Amino acid sequence: MMNTPIPTELLDLIHQSQRVLCISHVSPDGDAYGSLLGMVWLLRHLGKQATPAMHDSLVTEFRDLPGAREILPPRRVDGAYDLVISLDASSADRMGDVYKPKKHGEIPLAVIDHHATNTRFGAVNWVAPECAATAQMVAYLADVLDVPLTGKIAECLLTGIVTDTLCF
Repeated sequence: MMNTPIPTELLDLIHQSQRVLCISHVSPDGDAYGSLLGMVWLLRHLGKQATPAMHDSLVTEFRDLPGAREILPPRRVDGAYDLVISLDASSADRMGDVYKPKKHGEIPLAVIDHHATNTRFGAVNWVAPECAATAQMVAYLADVLDVPLTGKIAECLLTGIVTDTLCF
């Protein structure tokens, strides 16, 4: 069970948004991909337009995850969003060149991360170091939002949890 409850402000931002840019960290690992893509599928289940983006090119071992080939590079990310969600990044610089302060600075930034070193750089920060992976946090979020953990969402989140725990 989580010690850090999901901030009401995060839930409000998700409910109020329509176009969401989801970003994970540079030098991505399984939790970066799993939490990013799991969040995208969760938001799409809620009827949102969700766009995944990362600083680095797609890593071969994660190319078959559902939605992985949709991940945009920094040059293709525009500013036409009403919410930015940073996943598994402990500081703003970890988002690389995807987050552009001139384009995105006026858009609410929500941070979802499990690292104790998180600098709480968002307008809303949900930091839960007791969680083994950010993908675990997205699974909790899905539960609160009544999004079933099946299919694409489950595959992505399980990838994040398994890789960050080294298979539990």
